[in-house]
Amino acid sequence: MRLTRIAGVPDREQLVRGMAHFAGTGPPGTICRDCVWWGFYDKGRKLRRAAPCEQHRKMMELRKPGPPVPASTASCRYFVAGGA
Repeated sequence: MRLTRIAGVPDREQLVRGMAHFAGTGPPGTICRDCVWWGFYDKGRKLRRAAPCEQHRKMMELRKPGPPVPASTASCRYFVAGGA
C-alpha cells in the first residue's frame, strides 16, 4: 500500500542513517561535506567519501561517533556552513 505524499514533508527516501535530520531539509544546494558537524573528529585529514555527523551523536547521546554519512548527501536542517 502506498501512502499519499505530502509536499514539503520528508519521507523514507530522504532518510540517511547517521544524519541528524532528513536529507535535503537544509539550505538548497548544500551538502554534508560543507557542514561543520560532518567529520568533526578528524577535520585535519584529507577529504573522505563518508564521515560521522557530530550533531547526530549529540542528539542521540552516543558515546562514540555514529555511522558514516556520505559526503555528497544533501544537507539536513542542522546544517552550519564552514565544514571541510
